[in-house]
Amino acid sequence: MPTPCPGVDFNGAEFLYFANFQALVERAEWSVLGLRRPDLVRQREIYFHGNLNIGDGVHVQLHTAEADQSSQHWCGIFRQSDGEKPADVFTEKTWPSECTRR
Repeated sequence: MPTPCPGVDFNGAEFLYFANFQALVERAEWSVLGLRRPDLVRQREIYFHGNLNIGDGVHVQLHTAEADQSSQHWCGIFRQSDGEKPADVFTEKTWPSECTRR
């Protein structure tokens, strides 16, 4: 995962915008699950345990047990600088029947 950009991803207090935690998870899902069309988020819960510092890289660890047209999964977001986890993200998604995947 790339390092979040200070000019776009952080606010004036140098905290990663909370919406960017979701964006990190969406990018990991898109890459790992091989999606080719948008999905529908049915539910998402984010538990914040900390934040990132400017210059910190991130690693998103995706744990999933997939069904045919739906998925419930958990992502841990980790700081590369010290391995600490600033967030856990639990998501339930569905895909339209015409959605193609790898």
